[in-house]
Amino acid sequence: MLHHRMVSLCLKTLAVLLSIAFVCPAARAQTDENGFFTEYLVAAAYAGPGCNPNQLVTADFLCDGDSNENNIVPEEGYLLMPPVLEAEDCEGGTQPALFGTFHLNTLVDLDGNLPIVVQMTEGDLLNFETQAPGADNAMGYAWVYVENVTGAPLDLRMGIASDDSIQVKVNRIEVFSLGVCRGWGGAGTTQNDFPVTLQPGGNLVQFKVWDGGGGWGMRARFVDPGGCGNVRSGEGQIEVGVEPLELWQSPAERSLESDGEAPGEVTVNVSVTINADGAYNLEENYDRAWTASDINPEPTANEAGRLYWEGITAATVSYTLTRSGAWTISNFSGTATIDDNEITVGGTSGLSSGLEGYVGEILVTPAYTMSGGVQGCNITVDQMDGPWINDADEVTDEWIIPEEGLIFGIDYEGESQISGIGVMSPEAEALFVDAPGDPFSESILVRATSADGFYDFQRGDIFGTNVEQVMCAAFFYAVNDSDEPIQVGIGFGSDDAGTVRVNGRPVITTPRCAGHPGFTDKGTAQLDPGKNLISVYTFENGGGYNMCIRFEDENFEPLPIPTTIDPTGYEPGPDAHPEPEPEGGGDGEFEIINSPFIRQVLMTPAYTLATWNGCNIPIDVMATEWISDVDGEIADETIIPEDGLIFTPDYGGLAPEISGLTNLGAAATERFWAGFDPFSAESVLVPVSSPNGVYDLQGGNAFQANVELCMCVAYTYVINDSDVGRCIQLGIGSDDSISVKVNGRAAGAFQRCAPHNPFSFKVPVWLDPGKNLVAIATYENGGGYIMCARFEDENGTPIDMPHTIDPTGYDPGEHEGAADGCSNAPVDPAPYLRGGPSKGFITEWLVGAQPFDSVAGGNAPAQAFIEDYVSQNGGPPDIDSIYEGAIVESGISGLISSGVRDSVCGFTTLTRVSAYDINPGDPGLFNGESYYGGGDNYTAVMFAFVNNVSNDDLQAWFGLASDDAATLYVNGEVAVEYLTTRGFGAANEIQNRASSPALLEPGLNLVMLGYNEAGGGSGARIAMFSDSCFKTPFTEDEVSVTADNPEFGGGGGDTIGATRSIEPANCDGLSIVTITFNIPGDQAVSVTVNEGLPDNTTGENPSAGEFNDAGSALTFTGEVSNGDAITYEIADGVAGASFCLGTIDGMPILGDTVLREGAALCDFSGELYINCGGPEFEDALGRVWLEDTIENPSPYLVSPNVHTASFGLGFAGVDVEADEYIFDNAIEQDIFPAERWDDGDVVYEFTGLPPGTYEVVLLFAEFCCSNGCQDIDDPQQSGGPCRVFDAYINGEQILDQFAQAVEAARLVGVDPAGTAGYRIGLSVVEEVTTNGTIEILLDDLGGGNPPENAGIKGIMLLSTDGPAPVPDEICDNGTDDDRDGDVDCDDSDCADLAVCIPDEICDNGIDDDRDGAADCDDNDCVDDAGCAGPGEATFVRGDSNSDGSVNLTDGVIPLLFLFSGGAAPGCLDATDTNDTGSVEITDAIIIFSWLFSGGAAPAAPSPTSPGYSAADCGVDATADGIGCEQPSPVCE
Repeated sequence: MLHHRMVSLCLKTLAVLLSIAFVCPAARAQTDENGFFTEYLVAAAYAGPGCNPNQLVTADFLCDGDSNENNIVPEEGYLLMPPVLEAEDCEGGTQPALFGTFHLNTLVDLDGNLPIVVQMTEGDLLNFETQAPGADNAMGYAWVYVENVTGAPLDLRMGIASDDSIQVKVNRIEVFSLGVCRGWGGAGTTQNDFPVTLQPGGNLVQFKVWDGGGGWGMRARFVDPGGCGNVRSGEGQIEVGVEPLELWQSPAERSLESDGEAPGEVTVNVSVTINADGAYNLEENYDRAWTASDINPEPTANEAGRLYWEGITAATVSYTLTRSGAWTISNFSGTATIDDNEITVGGTSGLSSGLEGYVGEILVTPAYTMSGGVQGCNITVDQMDGPWINDADEVTDEWIIPEEGLIFGIDYEGESQISGIGVMSPEAEALFVDAPGDPFSESILVRATSADGFYDFQRGDIFGTNVEQVMCAAFFYAVNDSDEPIQVGIGFGSDDAGTVRVNGRPVITTPRCAGHPGFTDKGTAQLDPGKNLISVYTFENGGGYNMCIRFEDENFEPLPIPTTIDPTGYEPGPDAHPEPEPEGGGDGEFEIINSPFIRQVLMTPAYTLATWNGCNIPIDVMATEWISDVDGEIADETIIPEDGLIFTPDYGGLAPEISGLTNLGAAATERFWAGFDPFSAESVLVPVSSPNGVYDLQGGNAFQANVELCMCVAYTYVINDSDVGRCIQLGIGSDDSISVKVNGRAAGAFQRCAPHNPFSFKVPVWLDPGKNLVAIATYENGGGYIMCARFEDENGTPIDMPHTIDPTGYDPGEHEGAADGCSNAPVDPAPYLRGGPSKGFITEWLVGAQPFDSVAGGNAPAQAFIEDYVSQNGGPPDIDSIYEGAIVESGISGLISSGVRDSVCGFTTLTRVSAYDINPGDPGLFNGESYYGGGDNYTAVMFAFVNNVSNDDLQAWFGLASDDAATLYVNGEVAVEYLTTRGFGAANEIQNRASSPALLEPGLNLVMLGYNEAGGGSGARIAMFSDSCFKTPFTEDEVSVTADNPEFGGGGGDTIGATRSIEPANCDGLSIVTITFNIPGDQAVSVTVNEGLPDNTTGENPSAGEFNDAGSALTFTGEVSNGDAITYEIADGVAGASFCLGTIDGMPILGDTVLREGAALCDFSGELYINCGGPEFEDALGRVWLEDTIENPSPYLVSPNVHTASFGLGFAGVDVEADEYIFDNAIEQDIFPAERWDDGDVVYEFTGLPPGTYEVVLLFAEFCCSNGCQDIDDPQQSGGPCRVFDAYINGEQILDQFAQAVEAARLVGVDPAGTAGYRIGLSVVEEVTTNGTIEILLDDLGGGNPPENAGIKGIMLLSTDGPAPVPDEICDNGTDDDRDGDVDCDDSDCADLAVCIPDEICDNGIDDDRDGAADCDDNDCVDDAGCAGPGEATFVRGDSNSDGSVNLTDGVIPLLFLFSGGAAPGCLDATDTNDTGSVEITDAIIIFSWLFSGGAAPAAPSPTSPGYSAADCGVDATADGIGCEQPSPVCE
C-alpha cells in the first residue's frame, strides 16, 4: 500500500514539476516584485457548494479522522484522506463540512488519498485548476509559511483577489472571509485588503477558495499598513516559503466545555489561560444571545456580547455563558494585550449546537417545459409569481398538500404556464412521471436530500441529466412550535431565476441569468403556528441547475427551524394562513430601533431613469438632485420624509435624471402612487422594513414587479445621542449602482453592474448631534433589484445605532457639511488632484486626435523607448516640441505603433482632454473607448507637464493603471511599466507603482504615458505622489500640473491657432475653404499662414494673402483677431485630396484635412431612393435603392455617428399591404430590415436640386423597443418602452410625437399593447416645393424610455415636375451617367480623355499610351528593369547577400559589416534598405521589422515576399554613390 501511495505521489509531483517548467521561471521566488506569493502548498479539490459557501466558509473540509484545520502542519507529500461524513468523527473543535468527498476531478493517489503538493503561480495567480482540471462547484486549500524575522509582532495588511469566495486564516484564526461570486481581476490587482498580525517566528497562513464555475484561483500579498508599498520576502521583515516552520504559540488559549442541548438551555464554561509575566488586558467577544455569569476575576466591563478586563494578572480567566432557543454555530473571538502587544486569543473559537441550519430534504416535481417561449433568463417577476402547479381542479400552488409519492396532473392548456414534461434521464422519468414517455403524463413528487441545503437538480438521483429551458418546484414544511406567528429571514440562491413562496405567497422573487450565488437572495417571511408550506420554484436556462435555501437570523446566520416533508397537520388556504400584516407599519406609530441593521425606511416609488441605466450612471450624476418637486418646496437638502408624504418630482427639470414613475405591481401602485397615471400621479413615501437590513425592492413589501432601468430612494433618521458630532461607517450593498446622501449632501457613490454584494461598500458618514437624515438611492438596470445597509465602525464591525422613520425633531437647516476625513465627496476639478478619493491623479492631458495603429497586440516590450510609441521628425518627442496642436507620428522602430489610424496625412495632432469631460466619475482615467469611439489594436499616448516650482530637485513616485500594456516616462526615462493585457481596474485604482522615484528637475518636466489597446475597454491613469507610500500628493508650493506646454501659451487656452473647414464641391465643381483664427483675449496679433495644397489641386481668389503662380501654396502675413477668417476657392478639386501642409506660425492648422465628395444632386434624374442603414439593391421595378451603411454612408446623411440596425425578416416578414401607398407603389419587404437610428437627431440633406415640387416619402416599420406603447394622444408618456420622435422637412414639422408601433396598430385596427404594431410598413408622404434644398430631420425627443430613439427605414425623393435631362458621361465615377450602356472609359465619349489613355507597357512592342514611342524608347520606361542599360545592375532591397531571398542573414550581414569587421556586402544598394545612400544600423532594423513584426518593407525596388521573383527587381532610382557589384541571380 505504501508503494502505491509513493507511486501516486511521484506521478502527482511529476505533473506539478512539468507545469512549473512551462509556466514558471527557472528559479523559484518566494514573492515577486509586487509582493505576491509565488509558491504555495496546495490541496485541491474538495466537493463544494458553489461559488458562495455561506455558512460552510468556516467548515473544516480537512476533517478525515486524523487531520483538521486546527492541527495540520502542511508539507509537500502530506496525504489527506477523504473527509468524514459524521460530525462525531471530526476532532479539533471546528464544524466539519460533511460535504461528502473529494471532487470528481481531483487527482488522488491509488488509495483515494489527496497529496499536498507545491505549486508555483502563473504570473501572480495560483490556479487551482492545475490540480483539478475543469472542476466546478469545488473548494481548495492553499498554505504558505511566513517567518517574521523582526523579533516583535508585525502589523501588516494582506491584499487578496479570488475567483470565487475566499477565507483566510493566520495561525489557525480567521482574519478574513468573503462569500462572493466573481472573477479574480487583472494581473497585479487585489480586490480586498485587511489587517493581519504576524507573530515573531513562524506563522501559518491558510487560504480556502471556492469555485462555482469558470476560472478558479487567487493571488495574495502583504502590504505596508501605512500604504507604503508591498512587503517582499527577504527584505528584512518576512521570509515566505513552503517548508514547515516551528509555529508561534499564542500565550492566550481558550477552551470551552458545554452542557445541555439546543433548543433547550445550553451552558458553556469558558476558560482562557494566559502566559504573561505581568499585568495584561483581555477582551472576549461572543454572540449577544448568551448571558454571562460566574466571571472570575471581576471584569472591568460587562456588556452584551463582550467582557473586558484591564490590568489583571490572573493565569486563568473563566466565565459561564447560558442561552436557550434554536441556534447553529456560536463564534468566539478575543484579544490579549501583553507587553503592549495585542495578541489574538487562540484555541477553540466556535461551538456547534448540533442543530441543522439547512433544509435536509425536499419534495421535487418533474422538470417541466415552459409555455410562451419563457426561459430561465428572460422570465419576468409576474410570470414567476404566476400559476404553475395547477390541475384545473383541486391542486393549485396555494392549495397543494405535497407528500412523497403524490400523483397529480397539470392543466397544460389551462391557467398553468407549464407546457409539458421536460427531458430527463430514463431513470428519472421512471421516478417522476406516472407514464414515462408521455410528455403530458401525470407527475409524481419525489424525495431528495442534501447535507447542506444545496440541491443540484441535474445530479443522478434527481433529473440525472443536463436539463435546459425547464422549471421545477420543490416543497417542504417549516414548523413553528410556538403559539404565535414568528418572523424569520430566508437565504436563497438559484441558477437561474427563482422564487420562494410561503403558504402560497411569494416572499422572494429573483430574475437571474447567472450561476448559483449561494444564499445571497434575502427575504423575510411569517411562519404561522404549526406547519407552513415552503414552495421553491427554480427556472433553468442552460448550464448548471441548482438552488439552496435556509432560514436565517438577523445576522444572516443559519436559523435551525425544524423542517419536514410529512404533511400531517398542514392546512392550506387563507383561512388557515391569513394574509400577514404588511411590513413597515403605516399606523403612525414608529419605534426607535437600536440595531446595526437599518430595519426601517421610508421608500419612494421607483422612477424611470431619464438618460442613464443602473449600470452606467456616473458617480457625479448620482450626486445630483433626486426628487426635487414641481413646487420647488422639496429638495434633497430640505426634504423632511414622513410616512404618507405626498409630492411630485419635477421630472427632467429640478429632478433631471428621472422621467416618470415606473410601473409597479397592482398593490404596490395603490401604496406608492396617489393616482394611476405615471406622469400625473403624485408620489407617496411608504414605510418598508427588513429585520436584516436587506431590502428586495421587487418583492412583496416593496414594488411587487420586475422593475428595470429605474431608481428609488430609501430614507431613515439616524440618532446621534451624544453632544458632539460623530463619524461612523455605512456598510451598503446593491444590485446595481448605489449612492448615499446624509442630511441632503452626497457622502459616497458606487457604480456597478452586478448582483447584490451584501454590505461590501463602505461610506464614511458624519452624524451631527440629534437626528440625521440618511438617504440611500439604488439604481437598477435589470434582473434583481436589492439594497442593504448597516452601521459599522471603521474596521467594518457592525455597531448598534438608534434609527427611526419618525421625523420629529429633524431640522434640515441645522446641518453643516461633514468634518474633514468623513466624506467621500470629490474635490473640485483640477489638472492635478491633491485631495479626495482621486488624490494624486493627473486629470488633463494632451492626447492624439487619432490613435496609432498598433502591432503590439495589447502587449509592450520591456524598457521600450519613448520613440517606440510616438515620434516627431524621425526622433523622440522633446519637451520643446510638445504642445497643443503639435504634430506627432507613430513610433520609428515598428515595435509598437505603425501609422496613424484614419489619418490621410500620416500624422496626428495633440489635443487637450480632461477626464471631467469624458469620465467625470473617475477623474484620473483617460477613457480611450469613449474618446476614440471604440476600435481595437491601437496605441494611444498621453502627455502632461509637471512644473517643479520649488527650485530644488524633487523625488516623485509615479503610478499607473492601464488597459492594456503601458509604459510611463518622466523626461524620457521609464518610470513604470506593465507589459501585457488587462483591464484598467476600478475607479481611482493605481495598478502599478514605481519601485524607485523619478527626478523632477526645477522647472518644466515632461510626463508621457503610452498604452496599447488589444480589445474591449481602453484607457489609462497617471498618478504622482511625493512619498513612496503613494499617500501624499505634492503641494502647490512644490509642483503645478498642466495639460499643455506653458512656454507655448498652454494651460489656459492661450494658444494661437487656426481651424480649417472645407465645403464639399458644389455642382459647378467649386469648393470653399475657410481658415478661422483662434486668438486668445481681445487683441490683434500678427501671424504668418502657409497653406500648402494637395497635388493636382489649385487654389484661387483668397480673401487675404496670395497664392504662388501654380496656385499650390497660399501665404499670408498680417494682424488678425479672434474669429477672423481667410477664405479661398478650389475649382475641380479631386475628392479625397489631403490638406496636410497648412501652418500658422509654424503650428499645424487643425480641422478638416480631406476634400469630401459633394452631396449635391447635380444630375438629379427625377427620382432618388435610399435604403437607410442597408446595402444597395434593385427592386422588381428596376428602382435602385442606394447604400447607406456604416462602411459606406449615404453622402446625403449629414448627422454624425448615426447608428444602423438590421433586424432581418426570417421570423415573420413585414406587412407591405396594410399601408395603401406602400402597396400601390410595390415597395418591397427588402427595404424594411435595416434602419438608421440614433439617440439624437437623424438628418439627411439634399442640395443642388432643380427648383420645383417634389414628393418626399419616408418609410418606417417598428421591430423593437416599443412594447410599452399605449394608444394615447401623448405616446411619449407611455408607461414602458415606446419609440417616439418628431419629424421636420425644411424646418416645418410634419410629425408630432410619431410612434411607429402606435400608428401601425391603428392602421390595422388592433390594440397597440405589446408587439401588436411591429413589422407593419408605414409611409409618410409630403409634397415639398423648394429652390434647391430639402432637409429631412427626425427629432429625437431626448433620453429615456420612453421616448427611445428616432429611426427611419427608407427615403424616396420624386420630382413631380417631370424627369431632368439626361446628363453627360463622367469618365471616372464607375457610373453609366448618360445611360447608353457604356461606363467610363468604355464609353466612346471618353476615348480622348487623359484618364482613359492606358499606361505604357515596356516590353510588348506597342505604343500603348499613344505618345509616338514604344517600349524602352518611351521615357515612361526609363526605370523599368528590362530597359536598364549596360552597367546598371538590377536588385531587390533587403537581399544583402544576393542569394535570391530576404531572410535573417540579410539583417545580420550589415551588423557584422558595421560593428564586427565583417566583409562589405556584395550589393550595397540591396543592403541600403531605406535608400539613404549608406549602410547603417537602421537598414538591419528594417529587415527584422519587416520579417518578424509586420513592419514596412524596404524601399523600392521592394520584395513582395521573402522569396521574391524577377518581377520585383529594379534599378536604383537614386544617384547616391553606391552600387551593386554582385546582383542576385534572380535579377541577372
